[in-house]
Amino acid sequence: MSSVIKANEWQAATGSTVSIPSGTTLDVNGTLDVTGATVSGLTTGSFVKIASQTNNSEVASWDLTDVFTSTYDAYMIVMSGLNTTGNSNAWYFYLGNSDLSSTRSIHWQSNRVMSTNIYNHGAESDTKYQFVQDTASGVLAGVTSGVIWVHNPHTDTLPTKMTHHVETYDNGAIGTYCSQTGGSMATTATSDVSFRLDTQLGNIGSTSVTQRVTILGVAH
Repeated sequence: MSSVIKANEWQAATGSTVSIPSGTTLDVNGTLDVTGATVSGLTTGSFVKIASQTNNSEVASWDLTDVFTSTYDAYMIVMSGLNTTGNSNAWYFYLGNSDLSSTRSIHWQSNRVMSTNIYNHGAESDTKYQFVQDTASGVLAGVTSGVIWVHNPHTDTLPTKMTHHVETYDNGAIGTYCSQTGGSMATTATSDVSFRLDTQLGNIGSTSVTQRVTILGVAH
């Protein structure tokens, strides 16, 4: 025999916790909306969306703040539609504190692979992580999509490490599709919680294409 309980709000008779006894299943047939709630115990072995932003206009740079916390050791940043108004242009990734008033010195290397050419780039100590070396401004050809992995950003006992794999268009002598991969590491062990996307020349963004960045936490 089943019963139907109709209520707009549940409150604990005493204290502030409503408990479901061990061995009892809460069967949700509709939508479980946990917007604004702190969710615990549901994230083991999965990707958890931390934040997602879109952009449909030209901006000088793009800041995503307070996205790295001690909850996760690894994060995946998924990027699509990244576009720049400048040609022969590099994409930069800055890592830093909450409002990015302080950013990290980074040691990075990157490989630019085309059908017949391979180029290597890098710096022992730089103000940013250069994850795209040479791209175009055309919306169809120049759009960059891919991922950046960020490891241990929140702890101040380990330097933050990053790896990337992006697909883009090379604006050099070949002028063709280009796959770019590489990695980087902060030169000191400092807690990092925010990042900025920027380019070497011009603005980023376009009214013709939607840029999207999504940050996922990895629950081990």
